[in-house]
Amino acid sequence: MTDLNKANKSNVLEEAVLHKVFERFWPELEENVKSIIQRNSSETTDKSNVRSDRELIEEILDLSRSLAIQKSGGFKAHKELNQLISNFISAFDAIFSIDWQHTKGCLEESQFYISPNGTFINPGVSDEGNNWGNRPFLLNSYRELVTYIEKHDIDIKTSIG
Repeated sequence: MTDLNKANKSNVLEEAVLHKVFERFWPELEENVKSIIQRNSSETTDKSNVRSDRELIEEILDLSRSLAIQKSGGFKAHKELNQLISNFISAFDAIFSIDWQHTKGCLEESQFYISPNGTFINPGVSDEGNNWGNRPFLLNSYRELVTYIEKHDIDIKTSIG
């Protein structure tokens, strides 16, 4: 208490006054503190509130990663990731907005552009462009972005499931 009193430079009590105030209010403070400790200790005995070691370690890891990103200048420092995201968004916009009529036609006639076992992302044909305008740009930008995310273990889901 003496150290706290000295640290409060704008309102330091004389030592004799500090001792009188401490003696007068200590029993009440002690009871309040004991009551809080008792209440909290009974709450923490409930096992549902206790997190596992793994959960604590994962939280510490997340916080450490956040601090590392912040220390390195934040996401602005990740120019390559920003460029990959920008490429993907541009390609997506080109396919599904700017060139929508052509894309819609290609989807309606998909047997010419996607093999029977293929998907839009992995069409399973030798020429993924096959007169489908910007699709190669979209597929390549998507694949590069997913590869980068997985290679750098970025906490973003790259698939459903």
